[in-house]
Amino acid sequence: MLVRPVAEGRRVETLKSMEPIDFGVPTDTITSIQVHESTRRLLESRKRGGESYDDVILDLIDQEPTEAEIREFDRRMRKGGPGIPLEETRKRLGL
Repeated sequence: MLVRPVAEGRRVETLKSMEPIDFGVPTDTITSIQVHESTRRLLESRKRGGESYDDVILDLIDQEPTEAEIREFDRRMRKGGPGIPLEETRKRLGL
């Protein structure tokens, strides 16, 4: 990992991926990105086992809903329809 000084004493670290990202296109290119040290620590805290930073970033991206998913959710919410009665919800939750 390379550490590069930046303005006002802030540090930006360069992460080098251990393996290339698979976009369905063959590639051997490994790139580097600059992140603040605090960002690197947050990424490090999310790593499990032998995961690379690439794995962690892709997991985070996968958690973000796509624009199509957001539109579909919005459409369903606006459509409305019968909901679950409050008493049924309480019964299901054991309240």
